[in-house]
Amino acid sequence: MYWIMPALLNAYVSRLSTLIILEQWQRVARDVARFVELYKTFVDNDAIEHGWKTAASEKFVEMINLVSALPVDKRDLLYAELGDATETIRALAPDEEKK
Repeated sequence: MYWIMPALLNAYVSRLSTLIILEQWQRVARDVARFVELYKTFVDNDAIEHGWKTAASEKFVEMINLVSALPVDKRDLLYAELGDATETIRALAPDEEKK
């Protein structure tokens, strides 16, 4: 059922957008961590065709852009909830203001 992964990641992006609006940082953090876990498992699988990995990667970029676009104070709230995954996400989601 690998072909549903891009759609699943798209659903996560939509859900994250909603949770960010609602400022549900604990739930955002949990979904970001799960998103990264699913994505990494998917793209690390040699049996998955490149086209499917590309589609999943596009959704990964969307998720990272959501985090990057957060104001610094909101991003800090998210990072506080991420725990051990903070540095991974921080490295992937550069500050919009620094671009």
